[in-house]
Amino acid sequence: MSEKTVLKKKGVSERETDTAAGALPAYVRGIDAESLYFFLTLYRAGSLPRAAEQILGLMNTLEDLQHEDRIDPLHLKRTVRLATYDNAFTLGIASVFSEFEKRLPLVRFHVTQADEHLFDDLRANRLDLVFFARQGLHPQLRSIPLVTEPYVCVVRKGHPLTKKAVKFGSLDKADLDPWRQVLINAQPDRYRAPNSPANGWFNPTDPEKIALVVPFFLSVPLCLYETDCYAIVPKATAEMAFDGRKLDFLPITDKAPKLTVYMGWHVRTHTDPGMQIIRSTLKELVSGKLGQEK
Repeated sequence: MSEKTVLKKKGVSERETDTAAGALPAYVRGIDAESLYFFLTLYRAGSLPRAAEQILGLMNTLEDLQHEDRIDPLHLKRTVRLATYDNAFTLGIASVFSEFEKRLPLVRFHVTQADEHLFDDLRANRLDLVFFARQGLHPQLRSIPLVTEPYVCVVRKGHPLTKKAVKFGSLDKADLDPWRQVLINAQPDRYRAPNSPANGWFNPTDPEKIALVVPFFLSVPLCLYETDCYAIVPKATAEMAFDGRKLDFLPITDKAPKLTVYMGWHVRTHTDPGMQIIRSTLKELVSGKLGQEK
């Protein structure tokens, strides 16, 4: 005897019987799952454009899942929203872009400058990937190390620090103290005091020795060509993007911290087969590119 029949015999009304037996109320039985998901997404997103963007992401994922065993990278079509710093973009996208396009020609990147909101934007589905250089992620975020590089001291050709680096093999923090620094602000929060790479490890002991604070790594060379200032830059960035005919890249003591650039994403895309292909391709290409150049 069915549960519905038992409930009727106990005197439960037809409407109460339907509900008690696990059936949906009559006034919502005509709503399909897609419509229900749309209205739920619209309520959460707060606007039609945002809701449409999230539903489009879901449909891309569903299409990939239907064909997970035969996803062809040549036909994988996505727009990846990415936040990064200019040097991480140089290392993580620009340096391998030509090869990436050959493997995934229909994948596009929409890149924005990283700021203090990058993790919040990941959680709110305003970003798909971020490149960052710090740890302590929110539990809903995942990450892998993309590349690890030492820092170098960048100076103009003929700078006195070059002779010291040649003589002793590397520079210590004390060697930098007499000179003024062009400080690349690696602090994502624009409202906090600027700090040099490695969480301020390279900040001058005397704040008066900071000659200039800039938000971009790639603008540094123009500040050094005709001055005695120095800058602290990841080695791979300097070798890839700076003119070695005009600048020297001086090694720094092994006591100094190194830079690790991480690629991060939200758990909602962790098992997305299309995003898995994109992430693994980036990781493979960047690791291979920088490994070849060492």
